[in-house]
Amino acid sequence: SPSITFAHQLASIYMFTSPMLIFAADMEDMLNCPGRKFIEEVPVTWDETFVLPESEIGQLAALARRKGDVWYISVLNGEKARQFSCSLDFLPKGKYTLEVAYDAPGNRKKIEIKTITRRQNQTFEQELLSGGGCLIKLEKKSPAVRTDIFPQATRKNFTRKIAEMTYVSTETSLPLPVQSLSTE
Repeated sequence: SPSITFAHQLASIYMFTSPMLIFAADMEDMLNCPGRKFIEEVPVTWDETFVLPESEIGQLAALARRKGDVWYISVLNGEKARQFSCSLDFLPKGKYTLEVAYDAPGNRKKIEIKTITRRQNQTFEQELLSGGGCLIKLEKKSPAVRTDIFPQATRKNFTRKIAEMTYVSTETSLPLPVQSLSTE
């Protein structure tokens, strides 16, 4: 059976805890690796860890780990190539950006990175090579700021009016009524 892939090796540093990480790799390769960001930001401690139900003893190991508000899913595949699919229902409600490090199709020594968006009620799917793996960083997206409430010209006029009111109020020292605008 083939050896493990580079994505499997990358995912293993999030799967296993150790006070010291050691890689059997050339330093130049490490510095040029697309997964370098994952290596540099691996947390030293975790706030929460649990085994995902998709795990199968001797076949597939899948862990979800949380540090602060950021979640990670580490997946290590066994000898058989497979389609990995897991529910994201363990995440708090919301929309998430997933940064995924995975094996390039047909190349056991190349890691590729993709960014996708999912909600907590959706699933994540990834093709895994034999001895392959993947690592997913999940960050909750911030709510979008609404810019469609005022057309652009109106927003400019509104900003100018506020500036004029502020100027007038500082010159006359008269209190002006202030209304609060909410975007919600």
